[in-house]
Amino acid sequence: MLRQKVVLVLGAGSSVEFGLPTGADLAKVLIEDLAIGREEVGGVAEGRIRLAGELVRYHNGEFTQYAAAANVISRALPHYKSIDDCLFTYSDDPRAVMVGKLAIANAISEREQKSFLWRSLNERSGDPIVSTTYGNTWAYTFCQALVTGIKKTNLTTMFNNLTVINFNYDRCFEAALLAGLSEALQLPGSAIEEAMDALCIYRPYGSLGPYPLNGMNGVPLGGLRTSLTAMAKNLKIYTEEAGDRPDLANLQDHIDDCDTIVFLGFGFHQQNMDLLHIGKPKQNSRWCFTSAYQEHSGRRETFERRIQSAIGRAILRMGGAEESCNKFLRPWMDVISG
Repeated sequence: MLRQKVVLVLGAGSSVEFGLPTGADLAKVLIEDLAIGREEVGGVAEGRIRLAGELVRYHNGEFTQYAAAANVISRALPHYKSIDDCLFTYSDDPRAVMVGKLAIANAISEREQKSFLWRSLNERSGDPIVSTTYGNTWAYTFCQALVTGIKKTNLTTMFNNLTVINFNYDRCFEAALLAGLSEALQLPGSAIEEAMDALCIYRPYGSLGPYPLNGMNGVPLGGLRTSLTAMAKNLKIYTEEAGDRPDLANLQDHIDDCDTIVFLGFGFHQQNMDLLHIGKPKQNSRWCFTSAYQEHSGRRETFERRIQSAIGRAILRMGGAEESCNKFLRPWMDVISG
């Protein structure tokens, strides 16, 4: 149980422990998948075949134009830090943006289905199981804290002091909670899903689709029986106009009100920090924990400056360059819980 208000901010690195790609690895996949008609790039990539098939089914009247846009992005992407940066440059071309999102939806949904979480939630007729692999993830460590001091008759109180800000398109966090809490509490998934209705999650850039909890319609892990086009329409890139987004104001209020903020696998890109910026903080100081796996000293200094600028003065604890999310989080979890 969390005894103080905690905001958990998740970046792409937080899903690596579940089998999802880093931003750099995702870019490599997209370069191959978007090379429609160019088998010399990565051979006959399965993702490219699925992407071309989607264009035939849903965009057949403009297949040639979409294929051309896909090849432009494929050739350009190696020169950018991320797919989002690349799509910003080409954002005046709606076909380029759409085909980029289709490729993202394709790559992420495929990796969701290959994740051990998908297997754990499906191998026993839908009853969640926790594998040894799950026990080595940060979600396992976090779930331990959530269930400590909680009675099974009052499950929703687990999430009273937790707010999650998830910048990822995948839904591994929800799946990991469902699997871990079901095992720890020895309850069916339906009971955990009902309790998870009380969990506050913000997704500034959307996701492949809402995770189907508690009978709600949504997109199952892995995107089974869901078209890439339907999933792509749920995605936003950071360069798209925020417009009227009251959720961002609510998100910032939660940050301003929290005692502790935890960043896992987060890259601290300036455009993302702008979304978290709270102006003049209410509190003089708060705890801030952040992983920094494989980050060099220059980047770590940049992280610290951007954190202080966005959330105000913080008691900062930053993980080592060799520490995974779980290795960093585990020794600090008692402090984070309060």
